[in-house]
Amino acid sequence: MSTLMELTMVLVVCPALLAAWVDSRYPHLRPTELRRTALHLGITGALAFVVLRPALLAVTWLMDGSAARATSFTIACLVITYALVVSLWVMRSAAELARAHR
Repeated sequence: MSTLMELTMVLVVCPALLAAWVDSRYPHLRPTELRRTALHLGITGALAFVVLRPALLAVTWLMDGSAARATSFTIACLVITYALVVSLWVMRSAAELARAHR
C-alpha cells in the first residue's frame, strides 16, 4: 500500500466509520434541538480552523519522531471524527425538519 493510501485510510475512512458507529451506538448523545446542533457545529469549526493547526505544531515542537507522529494522527483523527459525528447530526436534524414540514 502506498503512503497516500494509508494516510487516506487513517484520516478519512477510519474516522468516518467511527463516527457512524458512535452515532448509531450512542443515539442519546445526539442533540434534540437545532440550537444545540448549531452549537456543536460552531465548536467543530473552531476546532478545525482555529485549534487544530496550533495543536499539531505544538506537538511537533514538543516531541520528536514516532511519538510526535502518533500524537498528531491521534489529535487529527479525534477532531475529524467529532466533525463527522456533528455532520451526521446536522443531516439527521435536516431530515427530521423536512419530515416535519410534509
